Amino acid sequence: MMSVERFKHYKLGIPEIDKEHFELFELLNAVEVAIINGDYKSAKEHFDDFFIKLDIHGINEEEMMNLIEYPFMKIHVSQHPESTMQMLKYRNKREDEMKFLTVTKIESLFADHIDKDDSQYVPYYLKFYASLN
Repeated sequence: MMSVERFKHYKLGIPEIDKEHFELFELLNAVEVAIINGDYKSAKEHFDDFFIKLDIHGINEEEMMNLIEYPFMKIHVSQHPESTMQMLKYRNKREDEMKFLTVTKIESLFADHIDKDDSQYVPYYLKFYASLN
């Protein structure tokens, strides 16, 4: 389970994006709690909420990258479907398989994307907003 303290490592310094990332990690925590409690129906519902929010986040992130004229936006955005498909395979497990699911793997996929990919557009974001002042 991702603690608030551990989440701080993944903050980019972009309030809107950080808020969405935190909400996504919270949903993964809810999935994990439901699995621990044997409530697989709720786990799947939380997974569904996660993927809905992940889609919205992708749209918001793309709009922000477009605004700041991030030159690698197409490459970045093209990685989203692959990451989503990797995470989606966990949601589609049968209930009897779900009890063996560790949400840590999904958190790792998501956290790696933030660390390796999202962090690359931060300097462009900062430069764009500095130019407005």
